[in-house]
Amino acid sequence: MNFRPHARPEPEINLIPFIDVLLVVLIFLMLSTTYSKFTELQVRLPAANAAQLRDYPSEVIVAVSSDGRYEVNKKLVDARGIVPLGEALALAVKAGKDSLIIISADASAPTRRSSL
Repeated sequence: MNFRPHARPEPEINLIPFIDVLLVVLIFLMLSTTYSKFTELQVRLPAANAAQLRDYPSEVIVAVSSDGRYEVNKKLVDARGIVPLGEALALAVKAGKDSLIIISADASAPTRRSSL
């Protein structure tokens, strides 16, 4: 009877067959890929005219301060009331009906006035 423990062989991973399989797959993918140019679609992209956008802005920014003063496009409206504000808005709006008015008010600005 032999009671001595036998040395078990340690498992090892052979990487050479794994690399061979990966190379075969890589070659297959390289050969099966088609390199084609998409010349069927003729697309003409529009060109932007930056000078036209600067001349006719489509947004007007109205700022309201905490003491009730107004600024239209960073220009202070001298008098208070609806008539001077309307005149300043009419001068600032150049795009007509397509203009966008953005109102930026101070958190402590009065939002309801009976004089307006």
